[in-house]
Amino acid sequence: MLHLLLDDAGDEDIRFWQWWALILLVLRGALDLDSVRTFLVRAFDELEQEPEQHVWAGWEGVVIYFGLEDLVPLVEHAHAVQRIRDGTIEELRGKFAYALAHPGHPLERDEVCPFRGLMSEVDWAVETRWPGP
Repeated sequence: MLHLLLDDAGDEDIRFWQWWALILLVLRGALDLDSVRTFLVRAFDELEQEPEQHVWAGWEGVVIYFGLEDLVPLVEHAHAVQRIRDGTIEELRGKFAYALAHPGHPLERDEVCPFRGLMSEVDWAVETRWPGP
């Protein structure tokens, strides 16, 4: 998985969601947070450097999710050089403050959970979008 995250030939959307898989691995105890922190720093140097790369938003999400305050300057730099296309530095700071205040659910309006199977996901999406009478 770590090779996929750094592979600039890989699909950006798949790579974005692999960052969420990384979060789940930490939550399940399959990876320790210090190893992930080290990988995030490595990824900062090795991810593609062109502006507006979607994979960077997933990278940012991991930093926010785990409240990795020591990595916020790297995220701010990624915003400053436009590697992250969504949001501003001010919005990043707001998301980070929210994450610190809500450690049980650090990403507002974005649930990190394992894939529950196609039918469960479809049922959830239908119920959420089109609630019954």
